[in-house]
Amino acid sequence: MIFNKRILLVLDGGNYCTEAYNRARLLANKTDCELELLWFGKPSSQPELKEKIKAYDNADQIYRQVQSTELLKTVQQLWDDDHFTLLIKGCDDRHNGESMLTPTDWKLLRHTPCPVLLIKRRHAWHGESIVAAINPLSSKEHQIHHDQSVLRLASFIAHQESAKLQTVVATPARMQMVPELQVQKLIDQRARRATVELMNQLQITTHQLHIGQGPAECWIAQIAGEQDAALVIISSRGRSGLKGALLGNTAEQLLDRLETDVLVLKPGLAEQMPIYH
Repeated sequence: MIFNKRILLVLDGGNYCTEAYNRARLLANKTDCELELLWFGKPSSQPELKEKIKAYDNADQIYRQVQSTELLKTVQQLWDDDHFTLLIKGCDDRHNGESMLTPTDWKLLRHTPCPVLLIKRRHAWHGESIVAAINPLSSKEHQIHHDQSVLRLASFIAHQESAKLQTVVATPARMQMVPELQVQKLIDQRARRATVELMNQLQITTHQLHIGQGPAECWIAQIAGEQDAALVIISSRGRSGLKGALLGNTAEQLLDRLETDVLVLKPGLAEQMPIYH
């Protein structure tokens, strides 16, 4: 099971610190995890949040609190010391996609070894829609495992939160496909068959399947907005180098388009997810 040890909560004094703390505490309680706090930069000036954390700490629910001015370095050190199973942070809403510098949240998605949950929503997930974004048209083994991880975890969270599981597939434009798949209708049909086959294999059901032409970050964001989703779950291998620094990858590009929480998974989780059906 993914949530089986410790959750690392990064608090940077941003607008979503309180929401990130509330989400982290809820997940820690539901999954019987210890909560570790990493204060990045100056400690938060939010007195209400400080009082909540003080009370929670007094109840021996917080493993430890760490202060740092070097976020990525400290996250890596904490990971090396004792692997945490999830990193939670309030999304930095100051990034608008125009800066030439790689945003901190992008760096976390790219370099953190475990799943990363970025909070952009004021309300909890209960009874809402959970979006699972997959790519079932790929025959690459790593992508198949990514899709399994996303669907398993999305199904688990939807079950726990009495939420609706929405599955989203962004198909490539027909000019990018091989000749026998030139017609968009055929592409969509193939995507639907592949998705249904995968979900049957995993014994997972979805409330609704949304298939549309990409780019993926645009289609996923569109469906998440239409469904008023509480959470979008996506996998990422992380793009590095100059191309990554300037363009990012799908998960990173989604951050600027969504008004919902985003959970980004890394490879190797497919066999750890419980299944509810």
